[in-house]
Amino acid sequence: MSCEIKVEDINKRYGFLQGTINQYLFYAEVMRQPAEGGIDIMSMQKGRGNITKLCIYEDEMDNGGDPFLPTISIKRHIYVNYEREWKVYNFTFQSLVFDLVHYLDRRCRMNIVR
Repeated sequence: MSCEIKVEDINKRYGFLQGTINQYLFYAEVMRQPAEGGIDIMSMQKGRGNITKLCIYEDEMDNGGDPFLPTISIKRHIYVNYEREWKVYNFTFQSLVFDLVHYLDRRCRMNIVR
């Protein structure tokens, strides 16, 4: 199964990325150098890696019923969260997480040469 990954917002100074993987949203913190507590891409466990935060989620918006007093409520469904430890709320996301971690790791290692 192939994943469609798009990075839509980057703050290079602090290493924060936001984007989509298939129909889900994600954000990540990717360091230039491997850091303690980052995701080790070989074991996919806490170790020494470039990715220190990763969250895959989906926002569900609901418009209120009153057309004269519109309200919007947003529910955030978090499927996978990593911040020094894994919190996996839906184990069907394992292949998405694997693909996203490897993509982000490759991306942080790329240098543009002119």
